[in-house]
Amino acid sequence: MRMTIAKMTFLQKLIHDRISRIAGASVICLVVVTTGCSTTHFPVADGQAGGRVILLPGIQSQAWYLKSTVEGLQSAGLRWDIEIIEWGSYFPGAFDNLMNLARNEKRAAGIARKIASYRADRPDEPVTLIGYSGGGGLAVLIAEALPDDVRLDRMILIAAAISPRHDLSKSLSHTERGIVNFYSERDVFILGAGTWLFGTIDRVHTKSAGLVGFRDASDQLIEHDDIRQIGWRRDWQDYGHYGGHTSWLSGRWSQQVLAPLIGRVARGVYRKGVESLSVSGSGFSCSSGVAGTRNDVRLQSRRPRGATLQSGHPRNITIVPADSVTRPGRRGCLRVG
Repeated sequence: MRMTIAKMTFLQKLIHDRISRIAGASVICLVVVTTGCSTTHFPVADGQAGGRVILLPGIQSQAWYLKSTVEGLQSAGLRWDIEIIEWGSYFPGAFDNLMNLARNEKRAAGIARKIASYRADRPDEPVTLIGYSGGGGLAVLIAEALPDDVRLDRMILIAAAISPRHDLSKSLSHTERGIVNFYSERDVFILGAGTWLFGTIDRVHTKSAGLVGFRDASDQLIEHDDIRQIGWRRDWQDYGHYGGHTSWLSGRWSQQVLAPLIGRVARGVYRKGVESLSVSGSGFSCSSGVAGTRNDVRLQSRRPRGATLQSGHPRNITIVPADSVTRPGRRGCLRVG
């Protein structure tokens, strides 16, 4: 006899409720897509962009997931065009987007061709590729598929659903400023149990690099000049990031931590995540590391004569990444005031 909802067990009711919510969300998504309300391109208003950011969402492959990320980058004063590529398919859906490697390699090749075309048309405008979750895994496949003469400015992986021992040498060779990998050991459900059970984008059943970072053959965190690995920090809770999988989508975190790794941001935005700075000469013509893992700002050389910096007050410091000053590089400048 058919079971009514009233006679369902607690677990069955819970499952029924979740399915109903997913079905409702699917209808909403279809309405958004068919009415054209989902914008995937966010150009700089005056057309004077410093470069292009390409964002890849997770295996749901829907642009609206990254709405707060885009708002955070824009509120930081980042004057780069932003494009979200919905790389997956709605049907058969998220699991196929995760598990169909052959299809993902074709998708990656197509996006790589698009990036190559953009770089050919605008050789002086850098491109930063950012992938979140499953999109982080796809970002690596895209970088690997780029033509030999095409390079990204930087590739940033956020909670990437890719195996921690994936060889990054090929994708690294297609970047000017290397790879940044953000990971969180709190992301155990999606990038621990989830990818152990269903596999990563590169089809390994293991914990993801977005959980434990990229590892060497001895299972040690890879240390490389061009691969920067940044684990979740407790003080990021100030930005609405609590270490979970969706916390990476916090607009405040994107504003304060992610945006300065891309390009020039508004004065006074960057507060935390600075590892070290070095200063030389008067007027603060200087070189500095622009991202790291510490909360404090430590000057590694004597403060220039006449400067107004007060020790222990990082709010007086503005970071200006190097790519907004000169050609792309691994150094930056700072101002005080």
